[in-house]
Amino acid sequence: MSFARGASLGEDHRMDDVRPASNTSDPSAVSAASWWVDAVRAIPLDTALRFGPPGFERYLRVEFGEEPDGADDGWWPAGAVLDLLAAHSPGVALFVGIWEGWTSHGEVPAGPLLALPETPYLTFRRFVVAPCEAAHLFSAAARLWGRRPEWSVPPHLAWPADRSWFFACDVDEEVEFTVGCSTVVAAALGAAFPERVREVGYGAYVPLEEGDPRERPQTP
Repeated sequence: MSFARGASLGEDHRMDDVRPASNTSDPSAVSAASWWVDAVRAIPLDTALRFGPPGFERYLRVEFGEEPDGADDGWWPAGAVLDLLAAHSPGVALFVGIWEGWTSHGEVPAGPLLALPETPYLTFRRFVVAPCEAAHLFSAAARLWGRRPEWSVPPHLAWPADRSWFFACDVDEEVEFTVGCSTVVAAALGAAFPERVREVGYGAYVPLEEGDPRERPQTP
């Protein structure tokens, strides 16, 4: 697995509750990332970024939209989904992967950068890998870059050490994001967000931008 070093923000600017993993001080995070990188080694890049690793019982697409009270932060219900996923992994270490280019404000935090695809000649996306508390999963990107938590985007990747689910929200997603999980967790997500959740096959065609068809366009 390929790792590079990011530039340091300095300890005086970094949030203490989410820190990038260190190759030497936190080998568990590097190992946790290694699992899913190895799992997508032979998977098309767009599928890896948008679905995560193969092998889960269910793959759900969850639609972005307004909260029930009419509020719209642009990312609902990603935070609520992450809360539900974390609740199904009590006491289990959680990890996030944040694309290094999600914001132009501030330097990329020091720590291992997970490269996809892993080749000597091409790097399409690199992610800062960090262990994360359940309460900070949604705001992990802002906290890693030393910004106010409310100025955040969902993590582009999130998963527990027991590999029981995987959250994938690629930076280009405008319509939906993906959760790979067990049948039990899928049922809980469907019950919590009945108007937002649909099941898809791994690697299926799914809309990327507003206006894209929900199913694969048919050619004459």
